[in-house]
Amino acid sequence: MTATQRTIGRARRRLTGHAALRGLGWAWLVVATLVAVAASVLHYFGLAAPWWAYVSAAGVALLITGLIAWVRRPEPSRVAVLVDERLELKDRLGTSLYAAQLDDSELTRQVIEDAERAAGIAAVSHAFPVRPTRVWVATLSMAAIAAVLAFDPFGLQLMAAERAEAKRLAQQQAEELEEALAEAQAEAERLAEEGGDAETDNADPDAMDPAELSDRLEAMLTQRDLSNPEDQREAAAEISDLQERFEQSIEQQRAEVEALQNAMSQLDASETGPADDFADALRRGDFADAQQQLAELAAAMQDGDLSESQQEQLAQQMQQLSDQLDALAEQQEQLAEQAEQAAQQAMDNAGLSEEQQQQLAEGGYDPEAVRQAMQQALEQMQGMSQQEAQQMAEQLQQQMQEAMQQSQNGENAGDAAEQLARQMQQMSQAMQEQGMDNQQLSEAMQQMQQQLGQCAEQQGDLQNMQNANQRMQEAMQRLAGNGQPPGPSGGGTGVGPGEGDGSGGNPLGEERPALGTARHASGDIQDGSGGRVISSWTRDGQMAKGEAQTTFNEAVTEARAEAERAVTEDRTPRRYHRAIKDYFGNLPEEPAAE
Repeated sequence: MTATQRTIGRARRRLTGHAALRGLGWAWLVVATLVAVAASVLHYFGLAAPWWAYVSAAGVALLITGLIAWVRRPEPSRVAVLVDERLELKDRLGTSLYAAQLDDSELTRQVIEDAERAAGIAAVSHAFPVRPTRVWVATLSMAAIAAVLAFDPFGLQLMAAERAEAKRLAQQQAEELEEALAEAQAEAERLAEEGGDAETDNADPDAMDPAELSDRLEAMLTQRDLSNPEDQREAAAEISDLQERFEQSIEQQRAEVEALQNAMSQLDASETGPADDFADALRRGDFADAQQQLAELAAAMQDGDLSESQQEQLAQQMQQLSDQLDALAEQQEQLAEQAEQAAQQAMDNAGLSEEQQQQLAEGGYDPEAVRQAMQQALEQMQGMSQQEAQQMAEQLQQQMQEAMQQSQNGENAGDAAEQLARQMQQMSQAMQEQGMDNQQLSEAMQQMQQQLGQCAEQQGDLQNMQNANQRMQEAMQRLAGNGQPPGPSGGGTGVGPGEGDGSGGNPLGEERPALGTARHASGDIQDGSGGRVISSWTRDGQMAKGEAQTTFNEAVTEARAEAERAVTEDRTPRRYHRAIKDYFGNLPEEPAAE
């Protein structure tokens, strides 16, 4: 190889290397930029690429750049021209390449020899340097930035993990919320289908029946995205309103059930016999169990498992229970009349005329109409200011509504007791007749089963309503971010035996509103006559100006009913049962004379 060829070859290699180095700078600049962006994006979404992925990207860029530089390397003739230009050889190398293609002559040999001498002393490395270009400054800077970002100095990956966890929890919360609301909607829908939304004549118009609750919850589930915070806030406000209104329906249902339970708790079957379990179930207010016990009695009678003496005992027990139920029905009617009188007294205290009262009665005693009429009468007749009249009218209207509701509950309890009494008497008479009237007996027991089934259905509706309310309470706690299981809402079930919680208060169990109006009352239970006080309680209620709306008989009757239920349901220790019975049994029927 001649010196000219070696010089051109060296220059060609250096040109190719320089082009490759310049191209590699640009390629790695792009790779570093992409690595920096990719690392940031991956970390933002909580992901991370392995280190070899970044190294592989740089290696691929190096391989491609080298390959492109090699393919695009300049031709030898072009390199010769560049060498002549940069070393100022006056086209010696280029001319020698051309002369080498001509015929051999003295002139061509002189041209080639001259080029050889020039090529031998040519400083190719000086004319064709291979060094990084200015792009490498940006490349190295971006590579440093990419390396730093690859280690996630800003904690993007941690923040992404926290966002993902928050999103997962939000989704889980939304699913649990939808599940709770769906369960509440299912309970409400079932109640509505079973007729649990039947309203009493004096039902609070602000209360919500199960059918409306079911529709509202179904609309909430289908029209709202409960994983959306904005929809969650709106749902929380709506659920709070639904729960508040539905709890009024629960309280109405509870008052009706408890009125019947309180009446039944006064039963006392002194006669023993086959109906002991039936009588005990009635006294406990467990109508489902009473229905079951009655079915067992009917089966025993049909199969002939009862002897004649047992049949006589059963007839005597039924007659005794019938007499007591008749007395209870009469007592409930008296309480209902007292409650009606309390409602009438509330309207009289407001100064409403008979004509105004008649108009309100025709309008179904709409609460807003009653309040407005009372406020207007108080302002005109008693000269009260608008604020005082409004406050007094609200109190009187509330008293009136409670009294009318309690009157309705008393009438319902009295009707149920009267029907059961009539059916028990028919059953007793059928068993005492010569030869036993099986058809009359069967009809009486069938009617009694139906009546007990209705009473049990009322208790079941109350429990189902409370279950639906409990699901809404769970939904509210989900919205509040509280993962703790919710406690009972609405103050207990009111359908079964209560349990003391050791926190003090009335030893007979949960306080219930008095007939007629709220009041402040206190009492002591003593162990024996003048003995030590077993327990004391005090309760407060909203006080209103005017005459007392609760009669002495009414207060005594309610206290005795509470005591009977407390003893029956074992809500007090057994060693105190006799003391409680003595205490409430000795209460006078009439107040002492002044």
